[in-house]
Amino acid sequence: MKTPPPLLRGLREVVASAGRQRKQQQRCVSWSIVDQGLTLLLCLRHSPSVSRRRPRSLSGLLALGPLLCLHLPHRRRDATEHKMSTMANGLLQMQRLFCDELAHISRRSWRTLPRRKFASTYDKPRLSFDVIAGGEVVADSQAEVVAGKEVVVFLHGLLGNAKNLRTPAKHITRHLPQYAALVMDLRGHGGSSSSRGRRFPPPHNFDACAQDVVETLKQLGLTREKSPFAIVGHSLGGRVALQYSSLLSRDSATIGVNAPSQTYLLDTVPGQADPSVHSVLKAISSFQTPIESKASLVDTMMKEYRISKPVAAWIASNVYRTENGLDWVFDLDVANELVSNFSDQNLVEQIADVSETPSKPLLYQSMTYDAYQDNCDASQVHLVVGGKNKLWTSDVLEDLRSVPSFGTSKNSMFQMHTLDDAGHWVHVDCLEGLVKVLVNNLQSRMHTVLSDDDH
Repeated sequence: MKTPPPLLRGLREVVASAGRQRKQQQRCVSWSIVDQGLTLLLCLRHSPSVSRRRPRSLSGLLALGPLLCLHLPHRRRDATEHKMSTMANGLLQMQRLFCDELAHISRRSWRTLPRRKFASTYDKPRLSFDVIAGGEVVADSQAEVVAGKEVVVFLHGLLGNAKNLRTPAKHITRHLPQYAALVMDLRGHGGSSSSRGRRFPPPHNFDACAQDVVETLKQLGLTREKSPFAIVGHSLGGRVALQYSSLLSRDSATIGVNAPSQTYLLDTVPGQADPSVHSVLKAISSFQTPIESKASLVDTMMKEYRISKPVAAWIASNVYRTENGLDWVFDLDVANELVSNFSDQNLVEQIADVSETPSKPLLYQSMTYDAYQDNCDASQVHLVVGGKNKLWTSDVLEDLRSVPSFGTSKNSMFQMHTLDDAGHWVHVDCLEGLVKVLVNNLQSRMHTVLSDDDH
């Protein structure tokens, strides 16, 4: 792609003007590198740094600023500032050093940029989440406790919320204080639903859910070397977790978030949704809101729809009180659309792709366009199977064992762990066994395995 001359002239004018005003800072810029960098930026289809609108003057230059700053010589800066080796830090430097010059660049220089099909990071709503560190839930105002810690993201299942996985997250961060957990509400669920004032645009599919996680991490500054070490998802959350890892394994350099080293799928069964899931959604859809009480909801679920008492009680936990009665916390339309996407995701194939992608070091300071495409990260996939869940047929398990990266050693890139005493809710039925699987494998990074006595 040929670089538009007016656009390049605008970039050169910025640097030249800044150089004249700050003679003590000698900036020798290789324009060939700038040309290549600008071409790269225009080629990137998923760059998070460019707004959906056409860049105009200051905002347009700030969008291109990170790439330009990426190739400028290093300068003296405060000890607290990070080295300008990523687009995010490049943007920060562009704002600080070139603010005055940017305001005077002609808007015509930026009209050659094409419209983008995506919104900038801050145009999108952020997922609701809990921060857990040291075995305790931390207030949002203290979210900086994750600084200096390895982060593990937890994603709940269908019609659930972040509270469902608080307990295992607390156990993990208590056993391994060097880790902090982000327990998120998926779109349309819990604090990320319209009942809590957060609306996410359609389509409601796994890719959109994975993008939600990415956008939330960006807004929290958990990018590049600060990216989460692992992601854990139960059932539907496992599908989203796998989609997240797949997305980043293909394009982490462009997106700005590194692929997780480990991906955990908690009783996430391949294939279409179980018929019982459709029965529950049908029953919920039949209820007129507001609902009188939780007791009446459970009673109706059991008598009219023959739903078991534990499931009915779980459904009743997903309501909130309004002036007129109870209403659903989740967005039913989002839930129905997500379930319809189950058959579109080839879980076995995706596990193979994520766990077999060659891992290469990412050199962000000097990376060509080809390098962006070629550098990928693999994620070690751990599938936790509920031994009492009848959906795990011999055929399903055989398909999973056929994945080339499957193995039984701790270094295998795809592993399966069966909890014999657990059903679908492995984090409830066999919490101790699940925590042991998570702690042992998270701790294996330090080449130390938690013994039975330590647990």
